Amino acid sequence: MKRRLTRALLHVLITLPAALVWSVPGQAAESPFSAAVNVSVGWEDNIALIADERDKIDAAVTRVGVDLRYQLVQTTTYELDASVTPFYEWVSDVEDLSNYGATVGLGLRGAFAPDFTAPWYSVGLDYTITRFEDSDPRDGDWIDVELALGKRFTPLFGIHGGYRYQQRWQEDDDPVCVTGGCAPQFNWLIDEVFDLERHGAFLHADLTPVESTNVFVEYSFWNGDVGVAGRGAVPNVAVVDDLALEGYDGSPGIFRVWRTDADQHVVELGTSRRLTDRMSVELSAMYLWTSDVNNEISEDDYENTVVTLSFTFEM
Repeated sequence: MKRRLTRALLHVLITLPAALVWSVPGQAAESPFSAAVNVSVGWEDNIALIADERDKIDAAVTRVGVDLRYQLVQTTTYELDASVTPFYEWVSDVEDLSNYGATVGLGLRGAFAPDFTAPWYSVGLDYTITRFEDSDPRDGDWIDVELALGKRFTPLFGIHGGYRYQQRWQEDDDPVCVTGGCAPQFNWLIDEVFDLERHGAFLHADLTPVESTNVFVEYSFWNGDVGVAGRGAVPNVAVVDDLALEGYDGSPGIFRVWRTDADQHVVELGTSRRLTDRMSVELSAMYLWTSDVNNEISEDDYENTVVTLSFTFEM
Protein backbone atom coordinates (compact mmCIF):
# COMPACT_ATOMS: atom_id res chain seq x y z
CA MET A 1 0.00 0.00 0.00
CA LYS A 2 2.80 2.42 0.94
CA ARG A 3 4.67 1.77 -2.30
CA ARG A 4 1.52 2.32 -4.40
CA LEU A 5 0.93 5.60 -2.59
CA THR A 6 4.55 6.63 -3.13
CA ARG A 7 4.36 5.87 -6.86
CA ALA A 8 1.13 7.87 -7.16
CA LEU A 9 2.67 10.85 -5.37
CA LEU A 10 5.81 10.69 -7.50
CA HIS A 11 3.56 10.80 -10.57
CA VAL A 12 1.93 13.95 -9.18
CA LEU A 13 5.34 15.48 -8.53
CA ILE A 14 6.36 14.88 -12.14
CA THR A 15 3.16 16.08 -13.82
CA LEU A 16 2.06 18.95 -11.57
CA PRO A 17 4.93 21.36 -12.35
CA ALA A 18 4.22 21.05 -16.07
CA ALA A 19 0.50 21.57 -15.47
CA LEU A 20 1.21 24.67 -13.43
CA VAL A 21 3.47 26.14 -16.10
CA TRP A 22 0.98 25.51 -18.90
CA SER A 23 -1.82 27.07 -16.85
CA VAL A 24 -0.06 30.45 -16.62
CA PRO A 25 -1.75 33.04 -18.86
CA GLY A 26 0.85 34.28 -21.31
CA GLN A 27 -0.24 37.92 -21.22
CA ALA A 28 -1.47 38.18 -17.63
CA ALA A 29 -0.36 41.27 -15.73
CA GLU A 30 0.13 39.23 -12.58
CA SER A 31 0.68 35.53 -13.08
CA PRO A 32 -0.66 33.13 -10.42
CA PHE A 33 2.46 31.02 -10.97
CA SER A 34 5.79 31.72 -9.28
CA ALA A 35 9.08 29.87 -9.08
CA ALA A 36 12.20 30.24 -6.97
CA VAL A 37 15.51 28.43 -6.60
CA ASN A 38 17.01 28.08 -3.14
CA VAL A 39 20.64 27.14 -2.56
CA SER A 40 21.95 26.70 0.97
CA VAL A 41 25.24 25.67 2.53
CA GLY A 42 25.44 24.76 6.17
CA TRP A 43 27.27 22.95 8.93
CA GLU A 44 25.95 20.61 11.61
CA ASP A 45 27.99 19.44 14.56
CA ASN A 46 25.83 16.31 15.12
CA ILE A 47 24.42 15.33 11.73
CA ALA A 48 23.30 11.85 12.86
CA LEU A 49 21.88 12.97 16.25
CA ILE A 50 24.30 10.83 18.26
CA ALA A 51 23.86 10.77 22.03
CA ASP A 52 27.51 10.22 23.04
CA GLU A 53 29.57 13.41 22.69
CA ARG A 54 32.66 11.34 21.82
CA ASP A 55 31.00 9.90 18.70
CA LYS A 56 29.36 13.04 17.30
CA ILE A 57 29.77 13.52 13.55
CA ASP A 58 29.98 17.02 12.12
CA ALA A 59 29.37 17.59 8.42
CA ALA A 60 28.81 20.26 5.81
CA VAL A 61 25.41 20.13 4.13
CA THR A 62 24.56 21.62 0.72
CA ARG A 63 20.94 21.75 -0.38
CA VAL A 64 19.31 22.82 -3.65
CA GLY A 65 15.55 23.15 -4.02
CA VAL A 66 13.18 24.51 -6.64
CA ASP A 67 9.91 25.94 -5.30
CA LEU A 68 7.04 25.94 -7.83
CA ARG A 69 3.97 27.71 -6.51
CA TYR A 70 0.51 28.34 -7.93
CA GLN A 71 -2.03 30.68 -6.40
CA LEU A 72 -5.39 28.92 -6.42
CA VAL A 73 -7.50 31.64 -4.79
CA GLN A 74 -6.85 35.25 -3.85
CA THR A 75 -9.30 37.67 -2.19
CA THR A 76 -8.91 40.81 -0.12
CA THR A 77 -8.78 38.78 3.10
CA TYR A 78 -7.24 35.39 2.27
CA GLU A 79 -5.26 33.43 -0.31
CA LEU A 80 -4.76 29.74 -1.02
CA ASP A 81 -1.81 28.30 -2.93
CA ALA A 82 -0.36 24.94 -3.94
CA SER A 83 3.33 24.16 -4.23
CA VAL A 84 5.77 21.51 -5.37
CA THR A 85 9.40 21.61 -4.19
CA PRO A 86 11.86 18.98 -5.48
CA PHE A 87 15.20 19.03 -3.63
CA TYR A 88 18.62 17.39 -3.31
CA GLU A 89 20.80 17.49 -0.18
CA TRP A 90 24.47 16.50 -0.17
CA VAL A 91 26.16 15.60 3.14
CA SER A 92 29.95 15.68 3.27
CA ASP A 93 31.96 12.95 5.03
CA VAL A 94 28.84 10.78 5.50
CA GLU A 95 27.60 10.73 1.92
CA ASP A 96 25.22 7.84 2.61
CA LEU A 97 23.07 10.41 4.45
CA SER A 98 22.76 12.52 1.29
CA ASN A 99 19.13 12.51 0.17
CA TYR A 100 16.66 13.71 -2.43
CA GLY A 101 12.91 14.03 -2.68
CA ALA A 102 10.03 16.46 -3.09
CA THR A 103 7.39 18.23 -1.05
CA VAL A 104 3.81 18.84 -2.15
CA GLY A 105 2.03 21.51 -0.13
CA LEU A 106 -1.15 23.52 0.38
CA GLY A 107 -1.14 26.82 2.22
CA LEU A 108 -3.97 29.05 3.38
CA ARG A 109 -3.31 32.51 4.81
CA GLY A 110 -5.85 35.16 5.73
CA ALA A 111 -6.43 38.25 7.82
CA PHE A 112 -9.38 39.07 10.05
CA ALA A 113 -9.54 42.60 8.59
CA PRO A 114 -7.93 44.46 5.66
CA ASP A 115 -5.71 46.60 7.93
CA PHE A 116 -2.05 45.51 8.04
CA THR A 117 -2.11 45.45 11.86
CA ALA A 118 -5.10 43.08 11.94
CA PRO A 119 -4.47 39.59 13.35
CA TRP A 120 -3.87 36.95 10.71
CA TYR A 121 -4.02 33.17 10.50
CA SER A 122 -2.38 30.46 8.39
CA VAL A 123 -2.82 26.76 7.80
CA GLY A 124 -0.14 24.67 6.11
CA LEU A 125 -0.16 21.03 4.99
CA ASP A 126 2.94 19.41 3.43
CA TYR A 127 3.64 15.88 2.23
CA THR A 128 7.34 15.05 1.72
CA ILE A 129 8.92 12.01 0.09
CA THR A 130 12.60 11.48 1.01
CA ARG A 131 15.04 8.87 -0.29
CA PHE A 132 18.59 8.53 1.02
CA GLU A 133 21.75 7.73 -0.91
CA ASP A 134 22.42 4.53 1.02
CA SER A 135 20.36 4.30 4.19
CA ASP A 136 17.21 2.33 3.39
CA PRO A 137 15.77 2.42 6.91
CA ARG A 138 15.71 6.24 6.71
CA ASP A 139 13.72 6.31 3.46
CA GLY A 140 10.25 7.52 4.27
CA ASP A 141 7.37 9.94 3.84
CA TRP A 142 6.50 12.90 6.07
CA ILE A 143 3.33 14.81 6.81
CA ASP A 144 3.71 18.27 8.34
CA VAL A 145 0.80 20.36 9.61
CA GLU A 146 1.08 23.91 10.94
CA LEU A 147 -1.65 26.13 12.42
CA ALA A 148 -0.58 29.68 13.24
CA LEU A 149 -1.94 33.01 14.46
CA GLY A 150 0.00 36.26 14.17
CA LYS A 151 -0.10 40.02 14.33
CA ARG A 152 2.02 42.92 13.16
CA PHE A 153 2.10 45.59 15.84
CA THR A 154 3.99 48.06 13.67
CA PRO A 155 5.40 47.92 10.11
CA LEU A 156 8.69 46.94 11.74
CA PHE A 157 7.66 44.31 14.32
CA GLY A 158 5.42 41.26 14.37
CA ILE A 159 4.95 37.96 16.17
CA HIS A 160 3.21 34.70 15.38
CA GLY A 161 2.96 31.27 16.93
CA GLY A 162 0.93 28.13 16.93
CA TYR A 163 0.81 24.36 16.71
CA ARG A 164 2.81 21.89 14.61
CA TYR A 165 2.36 18.19 13.95
CA GLN A 166 4.70 15.74 12.21
CA GLN A 167 4.27 12.10 11.29
CA ARG A 168 6.77 9.93 9.43
CA TRP A 169 6.35 6.51 7.84
CA GLN A 170 9.37 4.32 7.18
CA GLU A 171 9.22 3.20 3.56
CA ASP A 172 11.36 0.04 3.80
CA ASP A 173 9.98 -2.37 6.40
CA ASP A 174 12.59 -5.04 5.64
CA PRO A 175 14.94 -5.17 8.65
CA VAL A 176 18.65 -4.51 8.16
CA CYS A 177 20.66 -6.48 10.71
CA VAL A 178 24.40 -6.93 10.94
CA THR A 179 24.90 -8.20 14.45
CA GLY A 180 23.25 -11.35 15.70
CA GLY A 181 20.77 -11.74 12.85
CA CYS A 182 17.12 -10.75 13.02
CA ALA A 183 15.00 -12.89 15.27
CA PRO A 184 11.39 -12.90 13.96
CA GLN A 185 9.99 -11.96 17.35
CA PHE A 186 11.98 -8.70 17.25
CA ASN A 187 11.19 -7.69 13.66
CA TRP A 188 8.45 -5.34 14.84
CA LEU A 189 11.08 -3.36 16.73
CA ILE A 190 13.25 -2.97 13.63
CA ASP A 191 10.33 -2.09 11.39
CA GLU A 192 9.30 0.87 13.52
CA VAL A 193 12.57 2.69 14.24
CA PHE A 194 11.82 5.52 11.80
CA ASP A 195 8.05 5.53 12.23
CA LEU A 196 7.88 8.79 14.17
CA GLU A 197 5.08 11.02 15.42
CA ARG A 198 5.27 14.22 17.46
CA HIS A 199 3.39 17.39 18.39
CA GLY A 200 4.82 20.85 18.98
CA ALA A 201 4.25 24.52 19.67
CA PHE A 202 6.28 27.52 18.54
CA LEU A 203 6.64 31.27 18.94
CA HIS A 204 8.29 33.47 16.30
CA ALA A 205 9.17 37.19 16.41
CA ASP A 206 10.62 39.29 13.60
CA LEU A 207 11.96 42.82 13.40
CA THR A 208 12.84 45.00 10.39
CA PRO A 209 15.50 47.38 11.77
CA VAL A 210 16.36 48.84 8.35
CA GLU A 211 14.78 48.65 4.93
CA SER A 212 15.04 45.22 3.22
CA THR A 213 16.60 43.62 6.31
CA ASN A 214 14.79 41.28 8.70
CA VAL A 215 15.92 39.79 12.00
CA PHE A 216 14.02 36.90 13.58
CA VAL A 217 14.08 34.59 16.57
CA GLU A 218 12.01 31.44 17.14
CA TYR A 219 11.57 28.93 19.93
CA SER A 220 9.79 25.62 19.36
CA PHE A 221 8.98 22.74 21.65
CA TRP A 222 8.28 19.19 20.50
CA ASN A 223 7.00 16.14 22.36
CA GLY A 224 6.98 12.66 20.86
CA ASP A 225 9.20 10.22 19.01
CA VAL A 226 12.86 10.95 18.27
CA GLY A 227 15.58 8.86 16.67
CA VAL A 228 18.86 8.57 18.60
CA ALA A 229 22.11 7.07 17.29
CA GLY A 230 25.03 5.56 19.18
CA ARG A 231 27.44 2.69 19.67
CA GLY A 232 27.30 -0.22 22.06
CA ALA A 233 24.36 -1.38 24.17
CA VAL A 234 21.00 0.26 23.60
CA PRO A 235 17.75 0.25 25.57
CA ASN A 236 14.99 -2.28 24.87
CA VAL A 237 13.23 -0.15 22.30
CA ALA A 238 12.89 -0.10 18.50
CA VAL A 239 16.47 -0.36 17.20
CA VAL A 240 18.32 -1.03 13.93
CA ASP A 241 21.98 -1.19 12.85
CA ASP A 242 22.92 2.02 11.06
CA LEU A 243 25.03 1.03 8.05
CA ALA A 244 25.27 4.65 6.87
CA LEU A 245 27.55 5.47 9.81
CA GLU A 246 29.55 2.23 9.88
CA GLY A 247 33.28 2.85 9.63
CA TYR A 248 32.92 6.49 8.61
CA ASP A 249 35.95 7.40 10.76
CA GLY A 250 37.66 4.03 10.96
CA SER A 251 36.62 3.58 14.57
CA PRO A 252 35.48 0.15 15.84
CA GLY A 253 31.95 -0.50 16.97
CA ILE A 254 28.68 -0.61 15.12
CA PHE A 255 26.35 2.36 15.18
CA ARG A 256 22.70 1.74 15.93
CA VAL A 257 19.64 3.95 15.80
CA TRP A 258 16.79 3.57 18.26
CA ARG A 259 13.47 5.30 18.75
CA THR A 260 12.36 6.75 22.03
CA ASP A 261 10.00 9.38 23.46
CA ALA A 262 11.48 12.72 24.45
CA ASP A 263 10.96 16.46 24.63
CA GLN A 264 12.91 18.45 22.06
CA HIS A 265 13.70 22.16 22.30
CA VAL A 266 14.81 24.28 19.33
CA VAL A 267 16.05 27.88 19.34
CA GLU A 268 16.76 29.64 16.04
CA LEU A 269 18.16 33.10 15.39
CA GLY A 270 18.62 34.57 11.94
CA THR A 271 18.68 37.52 9.63
CA SER A 272 17.68 37.94 6.00
CA ARG A 273 18.17 40.69 3.46
CA ARG A 274 16.74 41.34 0.01
CA LEU A 275 19.69 42.09 -2.26
CA THR A 276 17.71 42.78 -5.45
CA ASP A 277 14.11 42.53 -6.61
CA ARG A 278 14.66 38.81 -7.27
CA MET A 279 17.42 37.74 -4.92
CA SER A 280 17.64 37.45 -1.13
CA VAL A 281 20.08 35.97 1.38
CA GLU A 282 19.55 34.50 4.85
CA LEU A 283 21.96 33.54 7.62
CA SER A 284 20.65 31.51 10.56
CA ALA A 285 21.90 29.53 13.54
CA MET A 286 19.85 26.83 15.26
CA TYR A 287 20.48 24.92 18.48
CA LEU A 288 18.39 21.92 19.53
CA TRP A 289 18.51 19.63 22.50
CA THR A 290 16.43 16.85 24.03
CA SER A 291 15.25 16.38 27.61
CA ASP A 292 13.01 14.10 29.68
CA VAL A 293 13.79 11.02 27.65
CA ASN A 294 11.06 8.50 28.44
CA ASN A 295 13.29 5.47 29.10
CA GLU A 296 15.31 7.42 31.72
CA ILE A 297 18.66 6.68 30.10
CA SER A 298 20.55 9.97 30.31
CA GLU A 299 22.85 8.96 27.45
CA ASP A 300 19.87 9.29 25.11
CA ASP A 301 19.96 13.08 25.35
CA TYR A 302 21.61 14.74 22.37
CA GLU A 303 22.40 18.22 21.10
CA ASN A 304 22.88 19.65 17.62
CA THR A 305 24.01 23.03 16.32
CA VAL A 306 23.21 24.04 12.73
CA VAL A 307 24.51 27.12 10.90
CA THR A 308 23.07 27.84 7.44
CA LEU A 309 23.65 30.42 4.71
CA SER A 310 21.03 30.37 1.96
CA PHE A 311 20.32 32.28 -1.24
CA THR A 312 16.93 32.50 -2.93
CA PHE A 313 16.59 33.43 -6.60
CA GLU A 314 13.07 34.29 -7.75
CA MET A 315 12.33 33.51 -11.38
